[in-house]
Amino acid sequence: MEAELTIPGLLQARAEAEPDRAAIVVDGRGELTFGAWASRSNAVAHGLLDRGLRPGDRVGLRFGGARWIDYAVAYCGVQKAGGVAVPLAAAQPVRVTDDILDRCDAVGVLQEDTGCAAGPGRWAATIEEVESADDTPPGIEVSPSRLAQIVYTSGTTGDPKGVAASHANLTYGRHPMPRRRAYAHSRHFLHAFPIGTNAAQMMLMDALTAYPAALALPRFDAAEFCRLVEAYRVGTVFLVPSMAIELLGSAARRRQDLSSVVLVGSSAAALPPALAQDLAAAFPGAVLVNTYTSTEAMPAGTTMVLDPERPGSLGRASDPGDLVIRDSGGRVLPPGEVGEVWLRCPAPPRSYFADPGGSAAVFRDGWVRMGDVGHLDDAGYLYLADRAGDVIKSGALKVSTLRVEAALHEHPLVAEAAAVGVPHPVMGEVPSAAVRLRGHVRLEELRDFLTTRLARHELPTRIAVVDDFARNEAGKVLKPAVRALFTGASTRVPLTAAQLADLAGDPSPHESALRVHDPLDLAALRRALADLAARHDALRMTFPGGGVAEIADGLAPDLERVEGGTAALTGALRAAFDARRGPLLRAVVAETPDGGRLLGLAAYPLVCDAWSLDLLVQELGILYGAAYHGRPAGLPPVETTYAGFVTAAHAGSGAPTPVTRPGPVFDTGPAEWVPVVIAAGTVGRLRRAARARGTAPGSLALVAWASALAEEHGSACVLVRSPGRTTPGAAGLVGPLGVDIPGLPEQVVEAADAEAHRFRPVPPHAGRFTFEGLRPEPDLPGLRTEPLPLPAPTPPHGPPRLTLTAQPDGSLSGHCEGRSAARAAESFTHHLGLLLS
Repeated sequence: MEAELTIPGLLQARAEAEPDRAAIVVDGRGELTFGAWASRSNAVAHGLLDRGLRPGDRVGLRFGGARWIDYAVAYCGVQKAGGVAVPLAAAQPVRVTDDILDRCDAVGVLQEDTGCAAGPGRWAATIEEVESADDTPPGIEVSPSRLAQIVYTSGTTGDPKGVAASHANLTYGRHPMPRRRAYAHSRHFLHAFPIGTNAAQMMLMDALTAYPAALALPRFDAAEFCRLVEAYRVGTVFLVPSMAIELLGSAARRRQDLSSVVLVGSSAAALPPALAQDLAAAFPGAVLVNTYTSTEAMPAGTTMVLDPERPGSLGRASDPGDLVIRDSGGRVLPPGEVGEVWLRCPAPPRSYFADPGGSAAVFRDGWVRMGDVGHLDDAGYLYLADRAGDVIKSGALKVSTLRVEAALHEHPLVAEAAAVGVPHPVMGEVPSAAVRLRGHVRLEELRDFLTTRLARHELPTRIAVVDDFARNEAGKVLKPAVRALFTGASTRVPLTAAQLADLAGDPSPHESALRVHDPLDLAALRRALADLAARHDALRMTFPGGGVAEIADGLAPDLERVEGGTAALTGALRAAFDARRGPLLRAVVAETPDGGRLLGLAAYPLVCDAWSLDLLVQELGILYGAAYHGRPAGLPPVETTYAGFVTAAHAGSGAPTPVTRPGPVFDTGPAEWVPVVIAAGTVGRLRRAARARGTAPGSLALVAWASALAEEHGSACVLVRSPGRTTPGAAGLVGPLGVDIPGLPEQVVEAADAEAHRFRPVPPHAGRFTFEGLRPEPDLPGLRTEPLPLPAPTPPHGPPRLTLTAQPDGSLSGHCEGRSAARAAESFTHHLGLLLS
């Protein structure tokens, strides 16, 4: 009869046939029988009618997962009174709840506590306050065509939309006492879907008509999920991909007996093929069914039993005519061609509440536009390419984020992945991806792994490591939050990559390493690195092309984990940087075989010099302590940004000073790295000579170095590049700074002052020179550390570079590297002796 086509009718029929049978069970909190469900919902209906509820009035239902029984009672009570149930999640912010209630013009809200205040013209009450003593049927006639519920979409791609469903839609194909009950192989089916999601409403409908009772877990926890499977001998479990990932990564699935499971259902998002295979292996005695539908399309959908012959398919519709692929003009496409996915709903269709324009765009003559892109094979099986709004249009090519994510999931140490398109000035968009890892893997290794599985245009330009993803109530990853990891405003710096290459001289990174004797919180370290990059704009610099450097907001350094000692740490630190994409600062944590920890930083020379790196190590320790303890860092603000400093210097540089010389010196000979040591007695003579001349020891050492270069060159005029920090405000500035020093050796000191910080195109340098005061040992404040010497790097092939650092015993030590470095160092020592004589 007609009453059987409504939700109250289904409940009443089941209660009359099996009043004492359990319908819903919440472990540790009790169970709800069909008889109690019917009588309690009657009492709620009477209480609502006493409050003046009218047919069609919307009532919000705000309950947490532990109150599934009360939620089920309230849901049916609202409908028995002629109202419309609006499921909400108790965990979502009150402002979000209020916004939803305002959108659907709700007259009131039933809730488990008093956390949601009544709005203008809207009451708020607990279920205990509404439930009356009268538990007889309220006598309100409910038509199958009447609106039964409004469920708001997840909002993963935009604002949530209220999807309205009638009783006839929700009860389509259901019968209170069918000959063959669903999931009849066990007495319980298990799920952990949050109240407020469409998946939870389907579990509620299954509880009304299926053979087993619905075992509801308040929130998904892999260990508790597995415990319940064993304790209740559960035969059917329902998951979404994020839950499957957590379950597969948990040791609980090996500790507990899961052999009772014969059916595993996955829904809400596409299940990556690699994840599907792992899930099937975890439940070897079960059938894995992947369901494809949407809040808008229910009860239409496709189902797919895992098929090794079709690992990427989501199945096919029971009626092949109910699933088609259309082009943008609405034309049905043949098998193999990619277009928009449309499903035909055999039940009375749903619609967007109070949104005729939105409904017209999605719901058309019984068809539902799914918002996905895909194709059908010759047998009618569906293969998704992507969400229509997620497809990355990179130049003339299109990239599927689902394909990128599937490739990432194939790596055994990738627990979860999300790919997005990020803006690019030339290509329009380029792919980037965030990953959650379950073990140590270097990002370079991950990129190499992807090159064997993806086309060149599909490879992520950047990969970020996250501790977890931002999600909606259903566990879906929020793509806008992933995209925010890579996007943000960019500052263009009027400094070409060629000019910065002059500052750096060669692509050898600057390094610092420590042995850490305290435990390291990697999440706090990752936050500290992000804070460090947010503090110093040079660390967010990249060189995408077009003759300019760009400083992008939100670009955070990589944090990689490796296993092994100093050699493993050194290899990770010295892996090639991608200057076009960044980030150009990386941190590496090495777990040594004896349980120790090594920490290293490496910075690309175009964004950081040796002076800067000392500062960064100190600040990283302060920021780490702040992140670990949850308190402010207390660092003084950076007075001058690198972009601002370079812009001002560039604007005032004028034309380059003419320097006549036939070419660089030391063009021949092997690339070498040789130590240089100047005894304390010689350094004392150098200091006394500098005082007598009214200058600094480093300036006189530079005279000796320039003299050596000039002699080798055969000309008195040379050009030397030297780091400089003499400009006010530059001492605490992170970024590569330098001084061009042209002229005769005896004019070097004066020229250094005149030409300081001229950022401009210059001819090739004859050499480079760095003189540092007593350099502090690397140290992370708040952690017990000691410096870790690293093996000498491979020397560069560029002009020779001399680096000298003051030591506590009064000596100078350093090295000379580059072409013919040994000969250059010997010549420098000779000229220094001549100068001091």
